[in-house]
Amino acid sequence: MLTDPKKVVYAALPVALAGCLWFLALAIDPDALFARFGFDMHAITFLSIFLVIAALIVAGFFARMATVRRELLEGRRVLGAWSVDAATLAAAAPGALAEENADKRQALLLIWGFLAVIFGGFALYDPEAAPAMIAIAVVVAALTGLAHLLGGRVRQDHWRMRDGRVIVGERGLLFNGVLHVWALPLTRLDGVTTARDPDRMIVRYSWLARTGRQASAVTLPVPPDASAAADTTLAGLVGLGLAHPRRRPRRKGVNGRVNRGSDGSVSTRSPHRDR
Repeated sequence: MLTDPKKVVYAALPVALAGCLWFLALAIDPDALFARFGFDMHAITFLSIFLVIAALIVAGFFARMATVRRELLEGRRVLGAWSVDAATLAAAAPGALAEENADKRQALLLIWGFLAVIFGGFALYDPEAAPAMIAIAVVVAALTGLAHLLGGRVRQDHWRMRDGRVIVGERGLLFNGVLHVWALPLTRLDGVTTARDPDRMIVRYSWLARTGRQASAVTLPVPPDASAAADTTLAGLVGLGLAHPRRRPRRKGVNGRVNRGSDGSVSTRSPHRDR
């Protein structure tokens, strides 16, 4: 994310406080609230419970992200760091964006496929409900399509030159001002890959969502003068527990050894575990 996580924490805490104030009012004078709101006070109480729980969860998640961001900026628990100039960033952006957009497009098509099968099945099973089922499917498909388009703009903005700094740590990384964190509940670091032409490092992590594990791949350009820092970073990431290399043709490696192909690419993958 590009926004400072502390801003989200500061926005979530007042929401939780507002819900707590309602509970305080219930404890002080519930009769006055009933006289004012009637039975609507029960709906307000339910909404307050939801807001407090949701706001505290959001605040906790983003507080952890803020902590990781502060660690990276202060140089604590950092595995490696280097800088990317504007020319290198511009040269790496098209390829990285194409890969990211292809992955997101595949996920979108998968969602649309599920919508067609599930809602289409309901429509065939109950023809009377078919118009409603189809309408719901179209709305959901339109919303996911809009989210895909907006996400593409966000990803493109992430590659706009800011400070060009790459800071990779044990619990997350900062690239050009964009924060990625895998030290969150139900989130894990999945793997790291290096490749040439151009030189780059791809860090993969994922998190558990309602539709299964959602993955993200962060491409980090590696200028010639940063190759040593990138090697150190790669070794540090592998040392975090990326012990099971991804098997690819003509590449060898076991027990956490880095797999290096004839083209100079490297691929490792972590055990299936949540952080």
